[in-house]
Amino acid sequence: NVVRWSILLEGPPNSPYQGGKFDLRVELDEDYPNKPPSLRFHTKIWHPSVADDGRLCEGLLKDWSPTSSIRDVVPLVITLLVDPKGHAVLNEVAAQELSENPNQFANNAQRMTKKHALV
Repeated sequence: NVVRWSILLEGPPNSPYQGGKFDLRVELDEDYPNKPPSLRFHTKIWHPSVADDGRLCEGLLKDWSPTSSIRDVVPLVITLLVDPKGHAVLNEVAAQELSENPNQFANNAQRMTKKHALV
């Protein structure tokens, strides 16, 4: 009894993901809405809070409640893309690069967006 959705998410303006179109998979299990959905990018993305398999940090939905809805998810993901700092790290290399060389991080995120994100 699992429901899976695919959301085509546009990379936000003024971010390294601008111009990209990202396939975000949302999975609702039988405990929804008491339990938040699981989120995974099907599109490869360079981001410190996205694991190599596309899984997003669970802390993104830490304030989830049974009154929350899927509509609440997309703005949170967009905020994560605009400001990649301050969330759980699932990609150590991207996190280190963002911390030590933000320009290189942005260049790598843009390059991966152009390569994988249906630009």
